[in-house]
Amino acid sequence: MHLVAELTLTATPPKNTVLVFLEDAVRLTGLKVICPPEVVEYETQYGEGITGFVLIAESHIAFSCIKLRGDIHIFSCRDFPYKDFEQVIRQHFHPLSLKTYLILRTAGHPDPSTPSTSH
Repeated sequence: MHLVAELTLTATPPKNTVLVFLEDAVRLTGLKVICPPEVVEYETQYGEGITGFVLIAESHIAFSCIKLRGDIHIFSCRDFPYKDFEQVIRQHFHPLSLKTYLILRTAGHPDPSTPSTSH
């Protein structure tokens, strides 16, 4: 499962806002953290930016923002309760606009509870 969110923001969010969002996103998904959240602020020729991620056993959760455009990606080999994320994103970032997309990634990803038949 892959949830993508595109945000238009009024300002680059502070580092702590991104960190708290990543922590809340992990709690909401119920997935296992294998590397704590990391958030980095930076400058580019396009302006200031911020990127954060957290590694989960099932994949990762990432946030990035540059020039007031934010992107959130939640990748997982397992299903997670994605329906509440729009509200959580709005609470943390107060975007001017928000679009979310859900991509179901089932082809080639067998159920981990099913025994392997490969040799």
